[in-house]
Amino acid sequence: MKESDKVVVGLEIHVGVTKKIKTKLFCSCALPEKESSPNSNLCPTCLGMPGSKPVLNKKVLEIAVKLGLALNCNIQKENFFSRKTYFYPDMAKNYQITQYESPLCINGHLRFKDKVIRIRRIHIEEDPASIQYPKEIDNSEYCLLDYNRSGIPLCEIVTEPDLSSAEEAREFLEYLISIIDYLDIYDSKNFTIRVDANVSLPGTKRAEIKNISGFKAVEKAIGFEVIRQKGKLRRNEEFRQETLHFDKTSGRIIVLREKEFEEDYGYIYDPDLPKIIISDEFVKKIKNEIPELPTEKIERLIKQYNISEYNANVLVSEREICDLFEESIKKVDKNLTINFIAVTLKKILNYNKLKLKETKLTNNNFIELLQMIEKNELTPRMGDLLLRRLIFTNKKTKELADEMGFSKINNFDKSIERILKANKDAVNDYKKGSSKALHFLIGQVLRELKGRADAKLIEKKLLEKIK
Repeated sequence: MKESDKVVVGLEIHVGVTKKIKTKLFCSCALPEKESSPNSNLCPTCLGMPGSKPVLNKKVLEIAVKLGLALNCNIQKENFFSRKTYFYPDMAKNYQITQYESPLCINGHLRFKDKVIRIRRIHIEEDPASIQYPKEIDNSEYCLLDYNRSGIPLCEIVTEPDLSSAEEAREFLEYLISIIDYLDIYDSKNFTIRVDANVSLPGTKRAEIKNISGFKAVEKAIGFEVIRQKGKLRRNEEFRQETLHFDKTSGRIIVLREKEFEEDYGYIYDPDLPKIIISDEFVKKIKNEIPELPTEKIERLIKQYNISEYNANVLVSEREICDLFEESIKKVDKNLTINFIAVTLKKILNYNKLKLKETKLTNNNFIELLQMIEKNELTPRMGDLLLRRLIFTNKKTKELADEMGFSKINNFDKSIERILKANKDAVNDYKKGSSKALHFLIGQVLRELKGRADAKLIEKKLLEKIK
């Protein structure tokens, strides 16, 4: 790789730690849902009204410590909140309560593929309001503000600049989110994870792309910024530290302003919130609550079930998928289970942009489907089609199979005779040694039977007829 091609990327990941939490970070307002009317979940504390006082939600502190331990961080025994002062419409009181000067978790790391990604810090902060633009950000005459989001508890995870490509940044982010899913601290239904990406090349200055949501959008935004910086290098243009916006619709990188430095925010200790003292007993209690995480689970699955590293990685991509696998192989063949999860189920989930926990598929329905395939009551093709419906229904597997007309056909001699008669050229080609001709004939029979027969049995009967 040429020196000029070296990409340096660091991420700031803002995770709304909202799972199993009922109220905002510093007040008793209920957390908003997607369906909530704009500006309906508010109180004087959310808006920073005179005389209002913040009170820390202890459950958020517990979750932040759990996240820090999962990412191998040191937990600071003494930390406090600061006021990050800035004038912007998304923060009504003109400052954000955060932990820049004294973060809760520091000096962590994650082993990712063949390298170690360092975690500089994890700190707690309140979410600002949501700003909505009627057009692209640089072409809108006005913006709309929804303060429902103001005060939602965030954990900001800041990596060191250890990532070296847009693709690697996306893959690392996916891995990190899988850990967060295993910790069960994030409500993906009502909240999105937002990422700020810091990008630079040799000879350039760091640019920060703000508020990117979505794995693919992160990869695209970083990729476009690399192209933009290379273009400026070729044109010998001056570089300044800049804050950028990535517009997903147009695919444009938009320069918002010159990048601020941390000292520009005038951090001061927040006098309304006391120092936080973390005891060893508190940390030990939280540590005991951490479940088996993806890396540990991968190692165990490989040893315990003698499966490949690739399949182990697929199985642990979601906690619910791994649970489904371990429950299924108690009653169904291991190889059939792995194949149906790693290929069929994952394909269906990816196509519908769903996670398993967002579907209606139950372990019992999935196991019954595999058992029907084992008993030759369903073909694998029928199982595929049936699973596509099972993820959206509460019906039992057998009930849905009957409704879809999936009763397996064993006597199909007349269908074979019709196919052979209609495709004499293919028969002759097979007799001359063409295996493709045989596969064609099998496909034609399956097509006539609408997939309701076993392909191996069809092949056997075809060969008997051809001879």
